[in-house]
Amino acid sequence: MMKPFWLLGLLLSVTGWALAAPMVLYVAPGGDDTWSGVLQEANAEKSDGPVATLTRARDIVRERNTGQGAIVYVRGGAYFLKEPLRLEKADSGTRENPIIWQAYPGESVRLIGAINLSGFTPYKDSIVKTDVSAMNLPKSACRQLFVNGSRQILARWPNKGEGEIPGGAWAFIGASVESDKNQSFIFA
Repeated sequence: MMKPFWLLGLLLSVTGWALAAPMVLYVAPGGDDTWSGVLQEANAEKSDGPVATLTRARDIVRERNTGQGAIVYVRGGAYFLKEPLRLEKADSGTRENPIIWQAYPGESVRLIGAINLSGFTPYKDSIVKTDVSAMNLPKSACRQLFVNGSRQILARWPNKGEGEIPGGAWAFIGASVESDKNQSFIFA
């Protein structure tokens, strides 16, 4: 008679553990934000798999997490963030049931706060160009440009190198002109 109660207790504890297990989600560069995020890779029909963005994974955790915590595995690759990923206190979970964000084991993840540009065409010599007018960028949006991980020199004038500008690589104020109020500084 004791055996059935022991088996029932084991079944209830396993079921209780399964209900308390943290939610597991996957984010991947080849994912799709319309998918559930519960699969590591796209299924054969390409109808479900990992989500594509960290923002969508955060929103899914917020919508579906019932306090059991979560693990968000971010698959290897580069993620271009068009805006900051905003995580609030509630996005941390609790001490007993934390929400953990981590790279998938053995994979490297790069979060890039930039826009991925494409469509470059030759301009002249070794200079290339691309049209960004359709991106509705603010005038001062482009402060840095990287190509294959290497920072590039942006177009500028004067196009001087190290040692070609008096005083080294920087123009500097030689002295202020107190007598002429129309001129605030002079070049050395």
